[in-house]
Amino acid sequence: PGRVLALLRGGNGGPAQPDRRWRCLACRYQADVEQRASRALLRALGGEGAAPNGAGELCLPHLALSLRLSPAGRLRRVLVGEQATALKALRADLDEYIRKQDYDCRERPGPEADSPWRAMSRVVGAEGLGVGALGWGPGARRRG
Repeated sequence: PGRVLALLRGGNGGPAQPDRRWRCLACRYQADVEQRASRALLRALGGEGAAPNGAGELCLPHLALSLRLSPAGRLRRVLVGEQATALKALRADLDEYIRKQDYDCRERPGPEADSPWRAMSRVVGAEGLGVGALGWGPGARRRG
């Protein structure tokens, strides 16, 4: 757990980043857009009267980016607190999903049915999971 937290905080021991000059132009553009979006999110969270759930649920790659860009203090605590609350709710959904997988359980699946996929997308991000191609999530292709 300590290594994961260190990586999220942008500490030493993370994967080596390639020289920015040699990265794919589209990848550089995507990284730039993601940084600008994270900075805009942090500005919105840090403003007066910011919504209590302003960040929504962030995948771990974007949470790590937001934590690296955020100054220490209240803003970072708000961001981490919101994400911790969202992860606790996801864990409750996963617990319910697992309970309903028992052969003795006669209950029909409910909103927790997609919790394993939501958990995976929280870890790697929806793009990293390729959820659009799998037919789940906002970018899913409709068949028919």
